[in-house]
Amino acid sequence: MREDKKPDYEYWKKFDSWELEEAIYLIHGIEPSRKPSSQHEVVMARLNNRPQKHHDIQKTRHLASKSIKAGMLSLIEPTKSELKPSDFVKWAVSKNLEVPEELKDLMYITALDTNIIDAPYLNRKHEYFSEELYAAISAWVEIYNGGKFKIKHSHKVQIMKWLSENYTHFSKEAIKRVATVVNCNKRGGAPSLE
Repeated sequence: MREDKKPDYEYWKKFDSWELEEAIYLIHGIEPSRKPSSQHEVVMARLNNRPQKHHDIQKTRHLASKSIKAGMLSLIEPTKSELKPSDFVKWAVSKNLEVPEELKDLMYITALDTNIIDAPYLNRKHEYFSEELYAAISAWVEIYNGGKFKIKHSHKVQIMKWLSENYTHFSKEAIKRVATVVNCNKRGGAPSLE
């Protein structure tokens, strides 16, 4: 762990899971130790001369543990402290914690097939990148391919709900536009059960 230099976010974003401690250190701009067994002691020893940072980490740890107990932050397995990076970043943003810009893109695409992650239209650095297109693809994948679609409910309502939870900075008009594109049920209403 080195708090004097920025974490290698690109490296950490490749992981399918993070230990809770790794996630907390990363959002606080600290490179986690590659030896998780000694992680806490190593980080705390190096933060002795930075009491405010130490205090902020303690507050985040406490908040996260309460959210886990309340079911608002999910662990991959209840007996382990591992979680999905995207879930942690979404949770941190929902709690108005300061999240490094380098990690914010983890909030958006979670279930996209790795074969299309390299598609140019999903590259946030592309000069013609469209966040609404990105949101539409993310919503479609999460809802229809990620097992979140509820057959008895309206397509558009589910899409708009997902978008408003995951793209909190979108205006109501943007959410409606994206939902219209994603919605495969152009007749409207909940699907017929007959």
